[in-house]
Amino acid sequence: MYRVSSSRLDVRCNRSARAPSRARIRSVLEYTVILLLCAATASAEEQRPSHEKLEVRAIRAYFYYPTHGIFDFEENGLNDGTAALRNVVSGGGAAKHATGTTLVMVELTSPPSHDVRRGSIELVALEDDRELLRSKVPLALITSGADGMATVPFIVHGTGCAKLKLFATLEWEGSRADRSTAIPFHCGE
Repeated sequence: MYRVSSSRLDVRCNRSARAPSRARIRSVLEYTVILLLCAATASAEEQRPSHEKLEVRAIRAYFYYPTHGIFDFEENGLNDGTAALRNVVSGGGAAKHATGTTLVMVELTSPPSHDVRRGSIELVALEDDRELLRSKVPLALITSGADGMATVPFIVHGTGCAKLKLFATLEWEGSRADRSTAIPFHCGE
């Protein structure tokens, strides 16, 4: 039979008996909090579509008409090579007005596991062997959407009388992704 007393010895026993129980409760609570945080993080990652790798998804070009101060965002064949691109500097071909300036949009995709803010995207635009543009943008300046997509704009001046070759290079933490395309501008009678 057990004896209940209020002696010092009994009090010490009661305290020592409660201590492991409090430690176990604290441990269980800590593990529960950790599991909830992990579950919340995993849930957030599931909501953002997962891409296999950081990549340059597309390079698209659009006319800019300086006399009207507007961009032509219509899909008029400029990006698939079907547009008539002869003499756009005088308003010929698919151009609605005279232009020698092209807006280039580089689309990027990043998987959730990469911190692309430490990277950069560079666009090089060549007309024959002449460099019209070399511009590098730190990705810290570009906001990506919840789907991991971002579009970086570049303006290329002096386009229109020769094939425009575009090279986009995405760099981050010693890795890189490349994409290139060509816009078949040409001039002549």
